[in-house]
Amino acid sequence: MALEPIYEVEFHDSSYGFRPNRCTHHAVLRCQQMLQKRFTWIIEGDVKACFDEISHEAILGCLREKVMDNRFLALIHRLLKAGVNIDGVVHPTEKGVPQGGIVSPLLSNMVLNKLDWFTPSGSVSEHCAADMISPRPSASVDIDAVTA
Repeated sequence: MALEPIYEVEFHDSSYGFRPNRCTHHAVLRCQQMLQKRFTWIIEGDVKACFDEISHEAILGCLREKVMDNRFLALIHRLLKAGVNIDGVVHPTEKGVPQGGIVSPLLSNMVLNKLDWFTPSGSVSEHCAADMISPRPSASVDIDAVTA
């Protein structure tokens, strides 16, 4: 895949979703390591219907930051606008990425990468698939009280 080497080096080190040699098990292991370092809060959130709702404009905007080949950009644009076949009828697609498309996770991760790097000062974010896990250091919180 031509885009992977361009964007993979830019992705946040804490991003685990749909990346080469990374998976949810690695994200869980990282959370366990953070808990051993006295991080006592893990906040998990889901980007609801990420693959269905992600903006084509946001995807193409991320692509334009690094890709200068207008023919390639037009190809991705056509891929995004190709539509979906439901019971023999092609419906237009105005948002989202093709489900099951080989490039779809990478296109989504390009946009989610902006979120990964936008974290409050002093926190570490852990991105897992379309989920954001954000551990916060706090020595004053009793972990038993939090989990009870």
